[in-house]
Amino acid sequence: MQARAGVKLKTALADIPSNRHNARLAGGPPRQPSLVPTPGHFRPCPTQRSAPMANSLSAKKRIKQNVRSRARNRWVKAGFRTKIKAYQETLLHGSVEQAETELKGIYKALDQAAASPALHKNTASRYKSRLSAKLNAKRSA
Repeated sequence: MQARAGVKLKTALADIPSNRHNARLAGGPPRQPSLVPTPGHFRPCPTQRSAPMANSLSAKKRIKQNVRSRARNRWVKAGFRTKIKAYQETLLHGSVEQAETELKGIYKALDQAAASPALHKNTASRYKSRLSAKLNAKRSA
């Protein structure tokens, strides 16, 4: 009995052309996505920040300093992350000797990053420990 009521409901809803949702339930054409965002669903990209609303001169200066330090920190992190990716490729497809030489370069880059505010010293130590553990696993395999 309930199935019949559902069928009646679908046919009754199909008779109402103004409601898109009901037309879709009745097997009408799929609704096209709107190109205009709805007001409650706007999420800005986190990397594209809006202009800050600083009032005092010191706050404006601090914003400039933060932008510069963020760019410098991102540059430092991108440098050692690129080296880590190359090291992981060497671990997969290269020899142990090549991986050892690359690991020394990564150690240097991580120590330099830990000396700057870009990376905490314990984080650098954790990176080094995990990378050397992967090399030791490759040696034993």
